[in-house]
This record gives sequence, structure tokens and C-alpha cells, in this order.
Amino acid sequence: MRGDDLLARTQVRTVTIGFNLESPFREDPVLQAADQGVRAKQLLEEHGFQVQGARLCTQPFPEYVGGLETGDVLNYFRALQTVLGRSSIYACGIGPIRASHWDAERRFVDLLPELLAQNPSLAATIDVLDDAGRPHDLACRAAAEVTLAASRISADGTANLHFAALASCPPNTPFFPAAYHSGGRSGLSVGLQSAAMVQRAFKKDVGLDDAEDILTEMLSGYCTALEGAVQEVAGELGLEYLGIDLSPAPGKEASIADAVEQLSKKPVGEPGTLSVLRLITNALARVPVKRCGYSGLMIPVLEDVGLALRNVEGYFDIPSLLSYSSVCGTGLDTIPIPGDSDPEVVAALIRDVASLSAKLHKPLSARLFPIPGLRAGEITNFRHRVLVNTAVMGLSLRRTR
Repeated sequence: MRGDDLLARTQVRTVTIGFNLESPFREDPVLQAADQGVRAKQLLEEHGFQVQGARLCTQPFPEYVGGLETGDVLNYFRALQTVLGRSSIYACGIGPIRASHWDAERRFVDLLPELLAQNPSLAATIDVLDDAGRPHDLACRAAAEVTLAASRISADGTANLHFAALASCPPNTPFFPAAYHSGGRSGLSVGLQSAAMVQRAFKKDVGLDDAEDILTEMLSGYCTALEGAVQEVAGELGLEYLGIDLSPAPGKEASIADAVEQLSKKPVGEPGTLSVLRLITNALARVPVKRCGYSGLMIPVLEDVGLALRNVEGYFDIPSLLSYSSVCGTGLDTIPIPGDSDPEVVAALIRDVASLSAKLHKPLSARLFPIPGLRAGEITNFRHRVLVNTAVMGLSLRRTR
């Protein structure tokens, strides 16, 4: 693929509007935020940027439904889903149940599978760090149970696109399902889909000593122009500018694995992978714009064609991916695991992600995909606009394939 073709594939993955909800439910704030999202997308496109879509997010949902009974909570979110169905916005993050507020908010855990099943536009999370920044065991166990329950909502387990366990993830993250609003003034953040730009930076004649500077320069040029446009759009719409999540999200047509391999000259998972991931993350940190969210490197196995292939070939496992999170971004993202996974083992894996986040003081999450009916080593069979097929990954270190 030619370099200018790769650059043409760089785009804004999401324009995310953060806004506040309250009880009783009122549709006006939702419609206003949806209109702002649609308009922000249009205005950025008029500035010459490709924009994939617009999304919404609210403050953590226990803050505005905390006084409601169980049935009323479900009715509240059915009403929200109905309003979203009349708009051009396909997704709304309702924020986390928080381990730091566990006694007050734990009652909502059992509602999450039903809430996700009834409302396909909504995304929800559990923040598993307590108020001292430590992994909260009950919250990790709850997140594991919701992950497994959500996998049974559909035959292929795809409902977990809309659920994750969070650790140290700040408000105003534009990417889903982690997105939630700070609770202040309504605001605008954007997330990138820029794996193609990383590929372009790491063209064949680029060496390790020069790659970081080249990538930093390319990202800085694009992102400073984008920031100016986003600030202008936010001002026009009366929104606070919240920042850019610089994470170079991949797409089906641009793989972060391919970019890494262009520089390392080896398959992802071989020695040298971690150092290239660190190099990319360092470049992101040097881009002179207001950052938000993860602003690190994503390794989503089910959303990246190159990663999916290397997984089938057996080049990495879950502990490898967790080790890569020490130098890059989101943690364990879209990881296919056996459908009959032990809840205790899933909880332990979530606890490991949270522990790494707590130690390194960085935002990480665990978005795991138990695949109904499949065991480690078997191949998924998704027919989905985002997900690609790969091998189910084992939760045990004992080799299964």
C-alpha cells in the first residue's frame, strides 16, 4: 500500500460528547447531546478530517439512578435506548459501577447483563480499584461474572464489546466502553484511528534509532491541526474541549501488528516486540496536544487483522499481552477466551490487569470475550463489522495448541 494511501486511512475514530443525566429521565439533554455529536462530526469533516462516528457518554450511572428501584432503573435505560434509536448516535456510555463506592453501588451489578441485553446502544463498566487505588476483590469477581453473563446474551458472545473492567481510567475518555463524563460542563473529546500513520512512519528504510522521531513528527503535524479544528468546533457548539486520545486504534484495513513488524522485522510476539511498542508509546507522549483517555497503544486481538493472524500462529499468549501493557496502552482488549472459563480464573486475570494499573499508575482495562461453545485453540466465527476471527486464547499457561 502506498504511503499516501495509508495516510488517507488515518481518521478520527470517534467524536464523543460527555453530558449529564439526572432522574427522572428527560429526553431533552440526550437529544441536545446527540445533535451536538452529529454537528461536531459534520464540522470536523468540513475541516477536512475523516470522522467515523459520534458517541455520547454520561457521568457514572449510579449517580443519577441511585435513588431508583431496580425496575425503575431498567425502565430508565429503556427510555434512553428509545431516544438514542431516534437519533443518529449509535452508542452511549453510561459509566462505571465504582469499587470506591462499592457499598452503595454493588446492587447494580446484577442488573448489568439484563441492561446490556435490552439496550444494545449502551456501554457500561465496573471500575475495580478502590479509593486507595488497590484492586478490589469483590469488584474483580463481579466484573468476571458480568463478563461471563454478557457472553451468553448472543450466540457469538459479542455483547462484551459493550462491557469492560476498568482500572485508573479517567473520565472524558472518548473510546468505548470506557467512556464516561466527569459530571461537569458538557464537553467534546476525540479518539484516533491512526494505525495507518504508524505504518507510514515505519516504512522500509526507517531504523530503530530514527523511528520515534519520525512518528512523533507525523503525529504532531496531524494532531495539532486536528486540535485546532476540534477547539473551534467545541467553541461553536458551546462545549468544553476535553482533549485527544492519541491511541492509534487499528481498523480492518490498517493493522498495528503490521506497523510493529515493519520496524522489528519479526512477527509480533517475537523478541523485540516490546521495545517497538515502547517506542510508539514514547512518540505518543511527545505529541504537543491536550491528551485524554488512554493515549497509549492498543493491542485488540479481535479488532486487528495482523494480531488475529499472529494469535492463530501461536506467537503470543495472554501473559505476553499483559506484559506488553506495561509499556503501552489499554490492557487486555477484545481477548477471546473459552466460553466455559472458570469465573475465579477470569476474576484473577482482571485482578492482574488492575494490579499492573495500580503499580504503574496508568489507565488499563480488561475487555474479555468468552466465546460460547469454543475451547482454547478453536477458531471464532464472527460475522461482524468490527471483529475479525482468530483462535480462542487459553487462560492456562499449560500449552493447549
